[in-house]
Amino acid sequence: EMRPRLYDATASNVLAWWPGSDPELSKETIVLGAHHDHFGTQGGLVFPGADDNASGTAVLLEIARAFSTTGIRPKRSLLFLSFAGEEQGLLGAKHYVANPSIPLKTVKAMVNVDHAGVGNGKLTVGLSKIEKAVAQAAAAQAAMDGALELFGLFPGGDHVPFAEAGIPTATIVTSG
Repeated sequence: EMRPRLYDATASNVLAWWPGSDPELSKETIVLGAHHDHFGTQGGLVFPGADDNASGTAVLLEIARAFSTTGIRPKRSLLFLSFAGEEQGLLGAKHYVANPSIPLKTVKAMVNVDHAGVGNGKLTVGLSKIEKAVAQAAAAQAAMDGALELFGLFPGGDHVPFAEAGIPTATIVTSG
C-alpha cells in the first residue's frame, strides 16, 4: 500500500508593496495575488508548474515591471502577493489573511491570477462582491470585452480566504 510521505518544511509568501499616487486613495489597497507552488508529480502523473502556477506569478512580475518602467502610478496602493502552499490547502493565503502585513480593512479588492496564458483566448473570471458590470468595463478597457466569461465565486484558490474575510475578489484564469 502506498501512503503519502509527510515532510517537515518551510515555505514563504513573497510580498511587494507599490504605494498609490493619490494622497487619500493610497490608504486603500488592491491585492494582486498568484501562487508559486505546484503539484509536481502526483500518482505518477506530472502536473506542469509552468501553467499552474508559474504563469500567474509571471503575470504579477510583468505588472510590477510595467509599473516600474512606464511611470504609470495607480491611485490606490498595490500589494503584490505570491503565495506558497496553494496546492496544499491554500496555506499561504490562509496564513496571510490570519497575519496580514497591512490591515485587511484597507483592502478594497483581491485579484487572483491562476492558469494564465494557455487556452482558447477567452478569460474566465469568478467574482465575489464585485458587480459583473465592473469586470465588463475593465475588459472593455483592455479590448477583451468579447472574450470574458463571468461567474460567481470559484471554489478553491488563494482568493477564497480573502472572500471569507469579506473582501471583494476576482479570480482570473484563461479559458479552455
